[in-house]
Amino acid sequence: MNWNGTLKNVRTFVCIIVTALSSLRGYSQPEYTFKNPVLVSGTDLQVGAVYRYSNVRPGTDAIVTITDLNKISLTQFDGASGFDEAFQPYIWCPGKTKGYAEFRFDFVTAGTSTAKTMTEVPVTAIDIDGFEFPDAKIYEFDEFKTTPSYYVDYDLLGSSLTISNTAGWQSALNKTGVVYPGIDTIQQDVMFSMIYGNVSSITLRVGADNKSATAMERLRSDYFQKFRFPSSILPVSPLLNFSSVAKTSAVELQWTIAASSNFASVVLERAYSPNQFQAISNQPVTEKQASYQYTDAAQSGTVYYRLKMIGFTGAISYSNVIVCKAAATTTSLSVYPTVVTGNATVNINSGVTEQTNLQVVDLSGRLVYRQVITLQKGSNTFSVSGLAKLLPGTYVAMVNNGGNLYSQKIMVN
Repeated sequence: MNWNGTLKNVRTFVCIIVTALSSLRGYSQPEYTFKNPVLVSGTDLQVGAVYRYSNVRPGTDAIVTITDLNKISLTQFDGASGFDEAFQPYIWCPGKTKGYAEFRFDFVTAGTSTAKTMTEVPVTAIDIDGFEFPDAKIYEFDEFKTTPSYYVDYDLLGSSLTISNTAGWQSALNKTGVVYPGIDTIQQDVMFSMIYGNVSSITLRVGADNKSATAMERLRSDYFQKFRFPSSILPVSPLLNFSSVAKTSAVELQWTIAASSNFASVVLERAYSPNQFQAISNQPVTEKQASYQYTDAAQSGTVYYRLKMIGFTGAISYSNVIVCKAAATTTSLSVYPTVVTGNATVNINSGVTEQTNLQVVDLSGRLVYRQVITLQKGSNTFSVSGLAKLLPGTYVAMVNNGGNLYSQKIMVN
């Protein structure tokens, strides 16, 4: 996008439009806020400069480092115009030059330098547009460095961006050179989302390919929020269920993939510690709705399982991790994490085989969520995807098993 001196005056109007269209466009409240960065070391606007954003989320700061300037320069680190929820550097693009600015975001405990793992970090590059000079055009692009857990989303039927994955970078390049006036989250044809899972650090690039001989300043914007696109590359819930039952001699795992999931294959991974996963099964997705099961020989101690879902474009996303232990002799209920920001995992050690309900009530006793579940005798683990839709607050999860009621308090953030 280009900077024409009028953006600041129209910002309020643009924000009102975005809010009014939220129910139609899939816009929701931002998950991170990036404003008022403070230079803590290095030279401003140069490689090696380090900035701190305070309270990008409650109890969390972000330390941002300029890690590379390739054939372009920065004129502002984070402009005051546009959205507080977005990181918005200004880049200077010389004529006949393609280049980028690269930034590393490290999430830390507020007021410290201690790394803090974030369950999910959504980043949406907005207004990846261009500009037409008399002699040629300028084309903007954004690149996100891939990590072990991520997925991408954009308007699959859009005509303005070329999406690719090369050498560990997921990129979106404008191919029309058409400028979109102002800066907003309405023009989804020039937007591209990268959603990271379980990361404490991400790296992104903002750049432009200037085919013209005329140099130009460009305002770039990466908005820390997910969006629903008109023709999404992924369905809302591609993984319909993922569950396990721990028996005396084996762990039985089951999962179901939704129709039109855009997944080419699903890899079942196992670990004996939370971060050391290895593949134990690789299943191609060949049906409109593919249901699978896998029996893993019983292991001593605690075993972790997750699904690695691989799309036809090479994009990767992961399921919740489910935890299995030796079959228990007494009934118990556990929901984790106890502070729910996305999906949750429920474990029930059941003394009987039966169909029952997982219920969630608020502190006034009002039922706000219910899911029918089928329990086998032993340790049952399954994913729950609807809890994050509840209003923030304290709730109680309950299961009636064998005629007894078991409960656990949870927080929805």
